[in-house]
Parts: sequence; C-alpha cells; structure tokens
Amino acid sequence: MKKFMIIACLVLIACFVWGIDLTNDSGKQVGIDTGTEEVEDASEPESIGINKNSESAVRYNPGRQNRSVRNYPEGRRYTTNHVWVQPEGDYCWVGITDYLQERLGDIVYVSVYGIDEYFDKNTVFATIESISEVCDLYMPLSGTILGVNNILNDSPGMLNSNAHEYPIIMLKPDDSLEFEELLPANEYSDFIDSW
Repeated sequence: MKKFMIIACLVLIACFVWGIDLTNDSGKQVGIDTGTEEVEDASEPESIGINKNSESAVRYNPGRQNRSVRNYPEGRRYTTNHVWVQPEGDYCWVGITDYLQERLGDIVYVSVYGIDEYFDKNTVFATIESISEVCDLYMPLSGTILGVNNILNDSPGMLNSNAHEYPIIMLKPDDSLEFEELLPANEYSDFIDSW
C-alpha cells in the first residue's frame, strides 16, 4: 500500500509539473505512444484520439460498463489467457484482467514487442513482469498494434490498482469475427470459477 501511495504521488507531481490534465468524463487518462512523428491520417477516427506525437496523451474512456459480473466489465470479451478486448469503432483496446494481475502480484514492468507490427492471434505480443514472475501476453485477435500505453512505461504499477482501467495496447484487428469467438464477461467469470 505504501508503494502504491508513493507511485500515485509521483504520478500526480509529474502531471502537475508537465501540465497534464488527468481528468475527463471517466476520470482517467491514458497516453498512447505510437513511436512515430506526428502524421495526419484521415482513416483514423477522431474519437479514438490517436496522436502520432509520442510525447502527447490520448484519453481512454471505458464507457458505462456493468460491473455486476465479478468485476469483469460487460461489453468486452476475454481470453482464457486473461486478456480483455474492448472494441471502439474499427479499433480496440487490449489489457489484462484483474484475475491475472492478482495472480502475478505487484507488476513492475510492461514490455510490448512492436508498434505498427502485425501479430497473429495467440502469438506473444508483450511481457509483464511482477516481483516474482514474468508472464507472456498472447494476442487475443490478429491485427496491428497501433500504439502502447506510455503511462505504463513509467508507472506499470497502475495495473495493480485496477487492471481493467488501463489498456496496454491499441489494436487494429484484422477480422471482426474473431472478437465474437472470445468469451463474454459471464463466461469468463465461469471459466475463472472453474479453476
């Protein structure tokens, strides 16, 4: 708890120093680092908020989810590898479930393998390191990683408070039918209960 308070204070101080506004309608902000210079692309919807400037931040709004199903927000889909996917237009956000975070313990490092790279479904796209364990993350859908949450570069411990609030990547999926094959919240909850 003391670590969390220190990290939270450091994040707030950094935001104050750099003038970052941490609030919006949902009360959270996520920075997306695309690793490229600012490029104007009409094919990217404004609602996604992608900014190709790696020093800028975009806002992630998880929408109004029903958290009655064991803290697994509805409207998302889940994998048996404990990754969640939330669609937003032609793009989607991808993160880890609270179950995986609890199993790993205090997360200290997040590494994503490629921006603007294509990954097949079920291939490793990132690694998460906790104090006691290293865990590979498997791509829930075939597609291209458009950006990573650069807040997690400096503060991976943000996942410890609520993993469902902080996506790890923004993905452009290749096939929307793959999303329908993933588990809805109630089935994922049943899957966890069956362990």
